[in-house]
Amino acid sequence: MRKRLILLALVTIAGLTAAAVAWAGFPNILRYKDPVLVDGATSSSALRVAATTAGATSFGDPRVFVDGIVVVGVKEGVTSRLTAPYEAIYVCVDPNHVPDPDHQTKLVRTLTTSAEFPAARNGRAEGSLLTPPLPSPEEAAAATGFACPAGEQLVLDRVVFSNLVLSADGGETIALDVVLVWTAANGSTG
Repeated sequence: MRKRLILLALVTIAGLTAAAVAWAGFPNILRYKDPVLVDGATSSSALRVAATTAGATSFGDPRVFVDGIVVVGVKEGVTSRLTAPYEAIYVCVDPNHVPDPDHQTKLVRTLTTSAEFPAARNGRAEGSLLTPPLPSPEEAAAATGFACPAGEQLVLDRVVFSNLVLSADGGETIALDVVLVWTAANGSTG
């Protein structure tokens, strides 16, 4: 009988220790809302509204927004990250804002953002992530060595985000199976 009590006590202690380690040592992403494109120039409350009403994509500052991220297994808090590889097409436009598809440049890069989500008493942390802005046309021209013909101006024409990754530092990493496409109102690329 005594051996059984000792064995039961050891099993209980091992279970509690494993639970404590899991609670404080390996953050897991419990849930999140699907990534959406939003206009980064809007307020954070407008971002949440935009995230629930996916619609027009011809706004000026396309960014990836992931809301409703819940991470469990955290004690103090957790840094969550969103990595968003993209391919952006910048095109020259004439003074009438007509795109010239023969004069364009492509920029392939990755946007990354992170935020510290504070932990609640139950070991959960919640928050949202928004990517920073894409490079301006001037930055894209400088990065690629591209220049528009005289009288034309370089503008963002199209961007495709794919192979997105959501992660919690020290814990889980999730590949997001989504492709997000933004095209300018006067877009010229297909």
